[in-house]
Amino acid sequence: MPPDSDVRETRDRVGRADWKRIVVVFWLTSMIEGLGVSQVFSFLAPYLREMGVPDAERIPFVGLFSALLVTVLNFLVDLCYGALDPRARLV
Repeated sequence: MPPDSDVRETRDRVGRADWKRIVVVFWLTSMIEGLGVSQVFSFLAPYLREMGVPDAERIPFVGLFSALLVTVLNFLVDLCYGALDPRARLV
């Protein structure tokens, strides 16, 4: 076997053994992100009231804003992971 295949095989074994830590880190970061976004949305409607947005326009604005935010952020995250994926496989 060439030395490159031994190194690659060792990296594969280490990556497979470390999957639980990766899941925990992903879960924690997802929880923090979810808490942060929920805090923004809970204060958005009162903030819009202070800015003078009428009640009839406030609720549709919050709904549209949250839908657009989730859609745009999901698209950006997919782009970032797509750009990083080829590099991650080389490590």
